[in-house]
Amino acid sequence: MNRTFSKPTRSLRILIVDNRHARGLEIERTLNLLGYYRIAPLRQMGELQSVVKHALNCIDLLLVHHDVSRDPDLDLQTYCRSSPMIRHFIIYGDSQTSITAMPLWLPRVNVTIANLPDVDLLARVMRVMELLAGTKRQRSPY
Repeated sequence: MNRTFSKPTRSLRILIVDNRHARGLEIERTLNLLGYYRIAPLRQMGELQSVVKHALNCIDLLLVHHDVSRDPDLDLQTYCRSSPMIRHFIIYGDSQTSITAMPLWLPRVNVTIANLPDVDLLARVMRVMELLAGTKRQRSPY
């Protein structure tokens, strides 16, 4: 596959929430290869909830492992979709799901996958996010 990437928007804020440091580090390295460096790793759902509650700026992309939510009453997808501070999200490690489509006409990227996100998936997600961000900047008079 030909990997031609446009220049990334370095101001995108990315959070990775995974209770296993090695998995989060692998995703962070993949994002670094794609040119994204504004990445913060978290280990627990409580940390994510605290960051979201006190955030002054939106989280552009949240990558969260399915197992960080140990609360059976908390639906991770619903939490991510309902939070105005989370623009786009990928939930990975959910063995009971297959990849969901990323339609370009939606204002948010919402993906749930069974495995760790690979470079191809992350490149596609980041490309869609860049397109959506570019569309919003063109529409804004400021």
